[in-house]
Amino acid sequence: MSLKRLESEDSLEYRSEYGYAKFNGNLAISHQIIREVLTREVITSEGIRVVKVKKPDYLGNSKWALRYQGHSIEAKIRNTDWLAMFQRKDIMVQPGIH
Repeated sequence: MSLKRLESEDSLEYRSEYGYAKFNGNLAISHQIIREVLTREVITSEGIRVVKVKKPDYLGNSKWALRYQGHSIEAKIRNTDWLAMFQRKDIMVQPGIH
């Protein structure tokens, strides 16, 4: 996916098994529309996942920076009891420990 604007000599078309469609090179889509389309459907799954912690929250109640299968994720820890124990250093999160 490209996030750059098309130059005047560029063109854009979408091809699928159903045919193809050409798009207007001057088309501008707002960030709000893009966000609405990208977040329209939320898929929820439960299970155990191993994520890498890039940046934990030691002081406040902000989001943690994590990595999962090569993707960056920001997540808020909802288990406030666990978070308090982590911030008091009752629970250690260290590299290589699950």
